[in-house]
Amino acid sequence: MARCISCNEVFSEFYLKNGVCENCLEKHSTIESNLSDLEKKEMKKLSKKISDINIYKFLELKNIVDTLKQKHNVEISKDNYLTIETLLVPYLEILFKKRNELVTLDDYGNEKFEALNDEIKYFIENTFSKLLKENNIEISLDFIHNFIFEKVNVEGKVYNKELLKKEEEIKNTGFIYTWIFLIVSFLIIMAIVKSCSKSTSISDKEY
Repeated sequence: MARCISCNEVFSEFYLKNGVCENCLEKHSTIESNLSDLEKKEMKKLSKKISDINIYKFLELKNIVDTLKQKHNVEISKDNYLTIETLLVPYLEILFKKRNELVTLDDYGNEKFEALNDEIKYFIENTFSKLLKENNIEISLDFIHNFIFEKVNVEGKVYNKELLKKEEEIKNTGFIYTWIFLIVSFLIIMAIVKSCSKSTSISDKEY
């Protein structure tokens, strides 16, 4: 038995073709027939970067890129978007932690992002712009700044909450184990004291 990589339903392995069930293959075929020739070429090209790409993943990627184009008024290809995402991955955890350190609150309880913006600007100028150049990606650095800031701000907030939750769980687990250790130690000491008292009592009687 195995899961279809498209619909996630479980089928016999004989029912799957390249990890996709017959129902999804039929749907893919129908949707793919409505794609333009350019989009079909794009999808074929992207399969080199995304081994398990299917029509749904392609359309999801298309939607993300189209939204970025509209929101930031920037020209960006699907291929370049994937490269930017890949290049950013090794630095995300550091940037998420920086968000936690640098974002403060004003007198009214609103978040202040000046320090985080400066940190992202420094990161782009000294590291990320070089990576873009090495990968032959010519794109507005203002867009890159906004893109990274939005990702760090939104995903970083979730990351830091999860991190805090894990730290609390570890702290609570440690607290529980400490109490268990103290209780067990107390019981052992009491058993030793009781044993010693019993031995003393027997010795007194013999004497």
